[in-house]
Amino acid sequence: MKFTTIITVLNVNLLRISGVSPNEKMQHGIRPVVRSDLLGLKSIIDSTGIFPSELLDGMMEKYLSGANADCEWLTCEEDGKLVGVCYYAMEKLTNKTWNLLLIAIHSETQRTGIGSRMISYIFDELRRKSQRLLIVETSSLADFEKSRMFYEKNGFELEGRVRDFYDTGDDKIIYRKKI
Repeated sequence: MKFTTIITVLNVNLLRISGVSPNEKMQHGIRPVVRSDLLGLKSIIDSTGIFPSELLDGMMEKYLSGANADCEWLTCEEDGKLVGVCYYAMEKLTNKTWNLLLIAIHSETQRTGIGSRMISYIFDELRRKSQRLLIVETSSLADFEKSRMFYEKNGFELEGRVRDFYDTGDDKIIYRKKI
């Protein structure tokens, strides 16, 4: 048996253990995160500089241990390399509302459609589960203009603004997308 075949068999078995069928993995290269992805996900976060990547360990621990069913971590893999990560969670005290808390695409592969594919995948998953609403929050600073344009391009509508939320002069911008 060739080495690549062994790796493929191991990956398929890991996905089965995590409750993901091998066919789900192949949908646009998007699949649920497994513990062995952590180093690659940190590389994505480091390439974007959105926050210190060592924070991922704590952020993902409950999910990776199977203790948090109210959230999803996904990655996108292309040519054997992780190129995207997203995290979305059910909003507490709501009826079927979810919040997209993180989406990051490796700086080398931004503007290639990966982020849009991940948004579409999330939306399809939530629709399949009969969920109702997906929201996303971002900053009003000029540095986040491309993020806001990305959300609008992907069908999110501007819902509101909380002035001075993150800091004086840095508002929270809230977008929504009905499922």
